[in-house]
Amino acid sequence: MVEAYIPAIITASVALIAAVGAQFLNSWLTQKRDEKKYLKECYQNLFGPIYSRLWQLVQIDIGDNNPQSKTGHDEEWNKIFQMFDENKKYASAELIETFFEINPTYRYDDERIRFALFFFRELDLIMDSLGMKTPRRRNLKILINSLEIWRLLEIQFNGHIANLSYIYSDILPENFLKKTKKYMKKTDPGGPRTADDDFMRVYPYFKRNFFDKLVDIEEYEKGYINHYDSLYKKIQEKQKA
Repeated sequence: MVEAYIPAIITASVALIAAVGAQFLNSWLTQKRDEKKYLKECYQNLFGPIYSRLWQLVQIDIGDNNPQSKTGHDEEWNKIFQMFDENKKYASAELIETFFEINPTYRYDDERIRFALFFFRELDLIMDSLGMKTPRRRNLKILINSLEIWRLLEIQFNGHIANLSYIYSDILPENFLKKTKKYMKKTDPGGPRTADDDFMRVYPYFKRNFFDKLVDIEEYEKGYINHYDSLYKKIQEKQKA
């Protein structure tokens, strides 16, 4: 008697599975469409309009010492910040936090460049999700790599050294960022350590891969680099004592 119901049970089960599957697929497709629509809105309302102008300001902040280039420079930054503030609902929490870290009453170039790096990172993710494969996207990736190196050197040394890494990026070894991160991870001893310990660990690497090459092409920077050489020797002598 039970066997007579088996075909009907199987048919009903298959129909139920198909209905649930169709509902899940429809829900997934709707979510993807909504996500893509939101990303387009992010690009159209925030990232697209600011992108080119922000790139130009970064170029001036880091690599242009001509006073005429910086005429009205702060006003342009303020326009960017105002536009961002008005449309920050399209930005991630991390990017918004970076924006709020910028001092509104005084010009700090380093804060601006950090904000730009986080902005370009997020823009790259949006362009990738939207399938935007253009020469502009390739240039953006090159810019992000340069700014990642800038941030690394700004943390390890200072903004001036970071700026030099951007201006003279052509003297850096191939895949410098990737190799540097690998080196930093490999040589990290873990646990508590002093600023002197960190400096002694990383300075020989940066001297070999950047500072020595920089001095070869830019005599003006020799005194600045000599300061770090002297500091290294001073700490070395102190640690031996």
